[in-house]
Amino acid sequence: MSEIRNLKVLLLIVSIVINWVQIERKVMLRTPTSIAFLIPAHNEMSSIRKTALSALNQSACSLPDTKVHVYVIADNCQDRTGEVVLETIQQLRAIEKLPNVFLCKTTGNTGRKAGALNHGYRLIQSLGIQYQYFISVDADTVLDPKFLENGLAALEDGDGGICGRIYLLPFDKKPFLITPPPFRGNFFSLAMWILLHVWKAITWALHTFWEYLWWSYQNIQYALCQTEIIGRRGKAYCLAGPGTLFKSSVLKEIFEKYGEVWPTHSIVEDFALTKRIQMLNYKTKVGHDMFTYTDCPIGFRQHRLQQERWNGGNLREFLDIGFNRHTTFESIDLGLQLLWYVCRITLIMTALNIVRTGFVYIDNATLWFLIVPLVITTIMNVVRFPYIPYKSLLQFLLLVCFGYELYALWYGVILVKSFYRAFTRTFRYWS
Repeated sequence: MSEIRNLKVLLLIVSIVINWVQIERKVMLRTPTSIAFLIPAHNEMSSIRKTALSALNQSACSLPDTKVHVYVIADNCQDRTGEVVLETIQQLRAIEKLPNVFLCKTTGNTGRKAGALNHGYRLIQSLGIQYQYFISVDADTVLDPKFLENGLAALEDGDGGICGRIYLLPFDKKPFLITPPPFRGNFFSLAMWILLHVWKAITWALHTFWEYLWWSYQNIQYALCQTEIIGRRGKAYCLAGPGTLFKSSVLKEIFEKYGEVWPTHSIVEDFALTKRIQMLNYKTKVGHDMFTYTDCPIGFRQHRLQQERWNGGNLREFLDIGFNRHTTFESIDLGLQLLWYVCRITLIMTALNIVRTGFVYIDNATLWFLIVPLVITTIMNVVRFPYIPYKSLLQFLLLVCFGYELYALWYGVILVKSFYRAFTRTFRYWS
């Protein structure tokens, strides 16, 4: 009997301890959490509403004692970006008395995106509002509903920031519009109406294919870049603009040391801020379950400007900071990209010379060096294709049948040009 009594007492003590631990966990989970979204927007009237609502509709907003505020910084806008935000606030006001979306405006800002973000940060500090976390989001981005919740769960003590995995928004195919036929019943006007719409249909089809081709190339590129994160074990070389969660204490430390959070001297403000955080011995990570969906440039010029700014700006930051443990491996990676481009050009020039002269001599060893990399690349692309979102036959053919190599050659041309601009400091074209 005494043994049974002792067992009951022991079970009672164990249950009390378990209940106490559960209560403590609930108390910890109910610790008030305050988050501020900073969304810089320059002439983004077509996308700003979706971006703001995706920030406001985070699943973390429903967690107990969680306060989420969304600040849209309309930066030198010449379109209806500010008006769209105000209309969104009015629509939200019909649902709740105090909508958590706020509009800030800048005038005369010369610091581009970094200046707009710093303006929003300083405004919050001047108002005396305290937040535990800040999230920067580009105005052409839509956040996954679990972005914030998964980010808060993945953030650890030594982390300075954690960004989302970046994918493209689905391809937005513009519909083909047909105007009503003319009311006049003569044959000539009807024939002209038919010819006009045939011409419109042809141009619409060509333009749509051109846009889809660019979108497909970049959709493949973004997806393949995500595979590199596995090799880096989730380390973020850059806390990307589409969506990054920062600790407020880390940004405060940056602000006190440099007088600003996002470097206005740099054309790659997100990358420069990442280096500052790393040099303060904080970790920068990519959240495995944090997803962001962004837009992409269409056409040679827009794509060239974006890639030149990213690659050249990153190299310029390396040169300004100097080589240390935070920059050495990444700068080597940039150099390897250039080396790989030179190898591609060498192979193409060799092939053209063979076609021109009609003479080729390849021994067995050289033949294997040519064939084996092609076979391995094809197998790797077939294996990686299932991980590409929005799959299509065109994207499969581009990836497996070496159509993607044409895009890689174009990217190599941009890489060489961006390196030249980085070394010569010709930044005026990127302002």
